[in-house]
Amino acid sequence: MLALVANAALQPRQEIQMDLVAKTLRQFGAVRFIARGSSMIPFICPGDLLTVRLTLPSCVAVGDVVLNSREGRFYVHRIVCKWGGTRFQTKGDALRHRDPVIDAGQLLGCVVAVERHGKQVQSRVGLWNHLLVALVRRSEFITKAFLRCHAVRTRLHSSSASPGGMAFEHEALCQS
Repeated sequence: MLALVANAALQPRQEIQMDLVAKTLRQFGAVRFIARGSSMIPFICPGDLLTVRLTLPSCVAVGDVVLNSREGRFYVHRIVCKWGGTRFQTKGDALRHRDPVIDAGQLLGCVVAVERHGKQVQSRVGLWNHLLVALVRRSEFITKAFLRCHAVRTRLHSSSASPGGMAFEHEALCQS
């Protein structure tokens, strides 16, 4: 019963956050936020700082990582199918199954930068990355091991970072 009350209290907060992100994207052309999920590992890990730029649906391509909204939540997943400029199908790199088809109105923007421990993360397409993605997708044990290693690296980086640093830095980004 208590969980139902907690979930009911979170729902208006999530709606406000989603509305704020959408308005910020429309007004300033970009938004930055911290990733929380693990559906896109190893490319995007929990705690990574993502920069999402407002993008027209006709300008996204298969392979792009996009921010979309569905079922009252945000998802940052890779486009795997595109039908014209109006319908898309996405999938988390670490997930086995594709997401439901979304329409252009649910597509909010394209991830243009991923920052981890203060450094830009490059999208790697090499053999090692494909192997790691395949292992994570097929093995819960490998996924948990990867996330544990990432958490240790994050703690080590946090302890070596300068004291008093901000976990999130607001930066207004404009589309050029």
